[in-house]
Amino acid sequence: MRIGAALAAASALVDADVPPLRLLESLESLIFNTMSTYHEFSAAISALLESQSEEADEILFRAIDVPSIGVQAQAAIALAERDFPAYRGDVTRVARSWPQNAEFPATKLLSLLREEEGTA
Repeated sequence: MRIGAALAAASALVDADVPPLRLLESLESLIFNTMSTYHEFSAAISALLESQSEEADEILFRAIDVPSIGVQAQAAIALAERDFPAYRGDVTRVARSWPQNAEFPATKLLSLLREEEGTA
């Protein structure tokens, strides 16, 4: 049910010049709720990517510092997709805090960072 709500929110955010505050709050609660499943918080983070608002970016930015590596990684990937040059330092900082044996989705971001370092 909550995944479907996040997907519906993504559709609503695509065309919204000003995202509805309640919608952003609902997505934020899915992301920061420690009981949310991987699929639930991932859907909420993906929905935020549909919004081009500063409020959505602020939620994603705060999410990189939650205790869950899964949420951190998904939010960091979202920020990197949104504007890697702007968020490079923060994304790199959070990725370096993870253990060497971090699992997906952390491995996806670590691979992206290694590729970026190879081209820099």
